[in-house]
Amino acid sequence: MMSLIDIRQKQGDFMQDKLLFKLITPDGLQKETDCESVTINISEDENGKNSGSYGIRKGHANAIFSLDDGEITVKNKDEIIYTVVVKGGFALMQDNVLTVMTNKIEISVFE
Repeated sequence: MMSLIDIRQKQGDFMQDKLLFKLITPDGLQKETDCESVTINISEDENGKNSGSYGIRKGHANAIFSLDDGEITVKNKDEIIYTVVVKGGFALMQDNVLTVMTNKIEISVFE
């Protein structure tokens, strides 16, 4: 089975117009969808700063985030297409793909 990344690369539209959101737990890939923005809750950095709600869109710099417990919201325009509550974890933003890795999903509402 081809992933959305494989399909997008084959069609030649990879990284053209959307951000790809992926949610992974120890049980495997839970969700993979194109979107315009994702809001995550990040943990404090080593200086005790920069915690709270953080928005990510296409074109964001590559980065790794430590996640606090809380809601992740995935949107297209102003419409929420997916919401999940996670118990901590990490997020990797790389080449317009946001991969969220968490051990536990509390609540998940799919589109």
